Amino acid sequence: MSQGCAASSSTCAPTLGLATGPEYEQVEDYVVAVSTTRTKARTGEVFGDEPIAPDTLTGPDDAVASAKEWLASRGCPSQ
Repeated sequence: MSQGCAASSSTCAPTLGLATGPEYEQVEDYVVAVSTTRTKARTGEVFGDEPIAPDTLTGPDDAVASAKEWLASRGCPSQ
């Protein structure tokens, strides 16, 4: 289950980067500073220190087949 979404899944390899998001802070009267911060999922899980692992770890050559298999297991028609 991809980060708390029952009807989604991620396949292949962990992300290459770290999860970050914007953080805004008022400076003086008109200036807003933007920096990056750790990202918190709706599940409460905090990201930022490590790459995010997929639900199904595969090699790049197997990712499409794995995704198609996951869709078929949920009754999605193949094309």
